[in-house]
Amino acid sequence: MRKKIKITISLSIAILFAILILIFSTLKTKAIEIGPVSLINSGTFAHLTAYFILSCSLVIYFKELEKGFATDYKKFISGLFDMRMQNREKILLKAAIIAGSYGIIIEIIQALIPYRCFQPTDMLINFTGAFLVFIAYPILKKIN
Repeated sequence: MRKKIKITISLSIAILFAILILIFSTLKTKAIEIGPVSLINSGTFAHLTAYFILSCSLVIYFKELEKGFATDYKKFISGLFDMRMQNREKILLKAAIIAGSYGIIIEIIQALIPYRCFQPTDMLINFTGAFLVFIAYPILKKIN
């Protein structure tokens, strides 16, 4: 029963974050004036970060499906890194592909909204952010 609750919670977090991405991706954006520089609310960093976090939340969900996490916080974090080698790569790849594909769907939705525009470079940046989980995983594993 506890495992089902944990699976539901981890999936809910991933879905909620995906909904947040959808909401922020369909809002009207305005330029932000900072002195002589004009910035746009969206950007490379926002895309990379959003899809990296979405990918990480999906990794947690898939990891929970595979093995389950302990109730203790330290075991929760170490459980993330305690995946068998073959399953780890499958989980990371599955999460990155789903998060990156969601980025494509968001760009298509933006093409249908009059005040937004379809940008192929954003799709590439979204996929890059999603696949950053492959770079972050070994670094976080060393720290842990």
